[in-house]
Amino acid sequence: MAAAEPAAHGATPVVVMDNGSCLFRAGYPSESAPRVLIPSLVGLPRNKGVAMAAGYREYEVGYGALEQQGNLDTSQPVRAGVVTNWHDMERLWSHVIYKELRIAPENFCFVISESTKNSEKDKERTLEMLMETFNAHSMYLGSTAVLALYSYGSTTGVVLDSGLDRTNVVPVHEGYPLSRHMTTSKIAGDALTSHLCSLLNAKGYGFSTRTEQALVNQVKESLCFVRDAAAGPGEEAAMAGAAADEGFQLPDGQHIPMEDERFACTEVLFNHGLLGAQHVPKTKVFDETGAEYQPTINKGVSWMVYASINNCEQSLRRDLFNNVVLAGGSTLFPGTRTRIQQEVTQLYKDMHPGEGLIPISIHEMACRQHATWLGGCMLSQIAMFPHLTVTRDEYHEHGASIVHCKSL
Repeated sequence: MAAAEPAAHGATPVVVMDNGSCLFRAGYPSESAPRVLIPSLVGLPRNKGVAMAAGYREYEVGYGALEQQGNLDTSQPVRAGVVTNWHDMERLWSHVIYKELRIAPENFCFVISESTKNSEKDKERTLEMLMETFNAHSMYLGSTAVLALYSYGSTTGVVLDSGLDRTNVVPVHEGYPLSRHMTTSKIAGDALTSHLCSLLNAKGYGFSTRTEQALVNQVKESLCFVRDAAAGPGEEAAMAGAAADEGFQLPDGQHIPMEDERFACTEVLFNHGLLGAQHVPKTKVFDETGAEYQPTINKGVSWMVYASINNCEQSLRRDLFNNVVLAGGSTLFPGTRTRIQQEVTQLYKDMHPGEGLIPISIHEMACRQHATWLGGCMLSQIAMFPHLTVTRDEYHEHGASIVHCKSL
């Protein structure tokens, strides 16, 4: 085992692990970025007997699974922030703890991220696995939204978190997620990649294999942006013209031009209906007379933010509007913050004509794809953190249900 991360004043050293659907992040609070950043992927040989005879390992994790996925049955143990395969989750944690970090878990406190609406059963299963399988010293289970908000130095605000397969908007008050007012959508990174593939297919370029779609995903991340909500048809044409020289090259040398696809791809974030009426957010907003409010803009992430805040108690709304933070890799497109600011402001003006505009602020940071992990690091360094964790002794005394008393 490698030497343990130094602990201040004899405190138990901490490892922060963010269980993302796309990427798994792990590391120490004293560091500015995750030490471990690998795909949340586990692969098992299709023919175990042949694989073992040929000297292959029992399973592959992370980049090993990604590189050999042609010979493996791969799975993502986390989908939409929820663990869907506990056997593979154990394999993923084992790989990170013993092979990547090379630590003795009995000497460490683990900060683990969880979905804001995680079930009680899954909370208990997480604690049980950390204690029974890994014999961890202690554990803290934290909501992804709350931890992401902590990374901005706040305990009250609204978190718009858009990752691989889910976009969530969660209001948080004094560190408590108001999950009953949470809005969620399946329109996230995967949906945008599929939409970009469709746009390119319409131009005569076929991207159907997993490798080709991975290339399109890289193109999406490097070339796409969010258009300004105030842009008119002429300005959109100008944007497309300015983007005409942009494109990417296939492995065979063929050049694929990218024009209006660069902003048409991300438009589905702000207009879910582009992918079908079934994707339009169902959340409703009612005015002071009790009538349902019909927005003047298309329903997408901006509507989700506005509806989530508006459905909270009126006394909280001002603080929430003034502190909307972005998290997750699918909020990294240039122009995202500006577009949300424009549309949320427009929604407020339309619903409150004649009233003064309250402060509406959308915040972003460069490393917001790591926001949940960074928030876990910040939480672990406050003085009262040791009192928030479930220790091994408490687990053995009270059982797995103790996790409900100490996690939010």
